[in-house]
Amino acid sequence: MEHIEDDRGVFRNFARVLRPGGSVIINTPSDQGGSDVQADSDESFIGEHVRDGYPMHELKGKLSDAGLETYEATYTYGRWGGIGWRLLVKYPMQLLGQTFAWAIVLPVYYVIAFPAGMVLNALDVAASKPTGTGLIVRARKPLS
Repeated sequence: MEHIEDDRGVFRNFARVLRPGGSVIINTPSDQGGSDVQADSDESFIGEHVRDGYPMHELKGKLSDAGLETYEATYTYGRWGGIGWRLLVKYPMQLLGQTFAWAIVLPVYYVIAFPAGMVLNALDVAASKPTGTGLIVRARKPLS
């Protein structure tokens, strides 16, 4: 959703095409450092983002305005998952953004980084997260 300007329109379309009781799962950056943005002056390293992340209440409100009810919402990418995300996603993307020649080195990088990143992500899934840099929200179209 961080790539789509008219997010409200997308949420309305979800509500329009879902059958009653049908669900949608949204995985998007939160406003707690999503896209690795830590301060108002920071910009996402991914240039096509139209927003850096959502506050939980804003995403729930937009879904509600579209006619969907949120039945589960949780933060993702807490301390350990954030490190894993940087290791497995951000740093390789930044390297490839400099020159595609890094594609030659990245397979060797991933031989080392992938197991470490998977352990970090497993720790993150097991940990309680009162906040995090990502959100997973499940919403459904009401039965009536």
